[in-house]
Amino acid sequence: MGEARQWPYKSTGRVRALVLLALGVVKVATAEQLRQLVLPGTADAQTVRNTCKDLRHAGLVESVGKTSRPGKAGQPVAQQLWNLTTAGLAAAAAELGRPVREMGGTARDAAKAGAAHALAVTDTIGAFRQSPPLATRPVARRGTTPASQASRHRRERCQCGHRVWDTCGAGRPRSPSPSPARSLRRARAACGQMRC
Repeated sequence: MGEARQWPYKSTGRVRALVLLALGVVKVATAEQLRQLVLPGTADAQTVRNTCKDLRHAGLVESVGKTSRPGKAGQPVAQQLWNLTTAGLAAAAAELGRPVREMGGTARDAAKAGAAHALAVTDTIGAFRQSPPLATRPVARRGTTPASQASRHRRERCQCGHRVWDTCGAGRPRSPSPSPARSLRRARAACGQMRC
C-alpha cells in the first residue's frame, strides 16, 4: 500500500528503470517513442505516460516541451516531450552503470525547442530495433499447382541420353541463339561428350 502512495500512477519498478535507461540514452522522447523502445508489446503509450508521470512526481523526469506528430488518422497530434532532470540523469547513470560525467546533459533546452533532431534520431533507433517480420504461409495461386508448373519445365536430352538444357512452355529450348548449330555445340559442351 505504501508503494501506491509513492507512485500515484501505479507504474512498476521494471518499467520505471526501462524508461530511465531509454531517456539516459536518447535524452528526449515522446511517450510513444519510449513505448516502442522499451515496451513494444504494449497496446498503447498510456503505460509509459503513467510511468513518466510517476518519475516526474519523484523529480527524475520533466516535460518542458511539446511536439506535433502525425496521429493514427494522419492528423497532427500534440505530444509531450519527456527529458531527464539532473537527479534523473544521475539515476539513469546508475541504471546504465556509467559515471554521471559521461552522460552528457539533460537536453532541457532541446526539449523546450521541440527537439526535432532528437526525435528523428529516436525514430531511427526505433526503426532499427523493430522485430523482424514473422514468416507467413505461402499464398496459393489461382490456376497453377505444383504439378502443373513441373510439367511446363522439362530437360531436353542430347543424343547420348544425358540431360542438357531446359525447355519452357511449348518445348522450345531456352537458348541465347536461334542457330541450331550453336545449340548443338552448346549441348555437346554441356554434355561433355564429343560423340553427340
